[in-house]
Amino acid sequence: MYSPQILHEDRGNILFSSPNIEMVLGLLYVGARHKTAEEILSGLELPNDINIIKNGYTAISSSLKNMNTTVFEVVNKLYIEKTFPVEKELSLVAEKTFMTSAENVDFLENSEELHEAMNSWIEKETNAKIQKLFSQNDSTPVSRMVLINAVYFKGKWKTPFNVSNTCKEPFYVSSTESLQVDMMHIKETFGYMPLDELNAQMLVMPYVGDKMCMMILLPNEIDGLHEMENKLNCVKISQLLDSAYIQQVDVSLPRFKVEMTIDLQNLLQKIGINSIFDRETADFANISKERGLFVSKALQKAFIEVSEEGSDTPKAARK
Repeated sequence: MYSPQILHEDRGNILFSSPNIEMVLGLLYVGARHKTAEEILSGLELPNDINIIKNGYTAISSSLKNMNTTVFEVVNKLYIEKTFPVEKELSLVAEKTFMTSAENVDFLENSEELHEAMNSWIEKETNAKIQKLFSQNDSTPVSRMVLINAVYFKGKWKTPFNVSNTCKEPFYVSSTESLQVDMMHIKETFGYMPLDELNAQMLVMPYVGDKMCMMILLPNEIDGLHEMENKLNCVKISQLLDSAYIQQVDVSLPRFKVEMTIDLQNLLQKIGINSIFDRETADFANISKERGLFVSKALQKAFIEVSEEGSDTPKAARK
């Protein structure tokens, strides 16, 4: 789902969870028909076979649940205005394929209790890293559907950094500007590969258990990030990972924390997913037989912190 189309127009940090967005949209696809389903299918480049799609998401969900050496909890919940009774088949698919549940609630009241319940759920599932995601301004009496996707990830480096080696050093944000940051250091064997097609270098650092890793792409030029981003759409990330070879690497990595909110409506409309947000054209007849069900709000809030021990990453998508 990575594409220059979904990058911010303004330069700076960008943080989002593409697989989480795809899981959310996969569930919506199961509940959609006609143009609404076709747009999701095309936007995500999914196969035109509902059984293959369901089996694929079931496999992804299962693999994420079987992370024994890292904490990787993916939880989804679909809140639907109570005047749109949820179809039993959708509820069954949601539980079996997406490890979620669909619940009818009273958006018409737009009560403080409802928002507190939503916030309590997301806070619990992200180990309190994301709090007060929803406010009364985020849903109104005309809201019809809120789909929450949350993932909490916490992994420890297979080879952690030594805290005593961390020191203040400059980190260049442009060819003329730098910031003093806490720079972590380690000399160890990692996956590494120079990438001429991106004018960059790749570093692959595994977490304990070797089932997950952090892939870092570093432009060869200080101001080469924008060029590298534009070229990423022409390569397959999986192939890049397969090309890495193990060698000793002298790594300097900033300790960092980034938190941001992305407007998913703008992002999804850039890849052609429009009708889910339109009361008149959205067709979610496989979710509820009542007409008029649509996505009224779409935001993802993401947070990542990387330290000497590893990563601590909760994310939440709200619709």
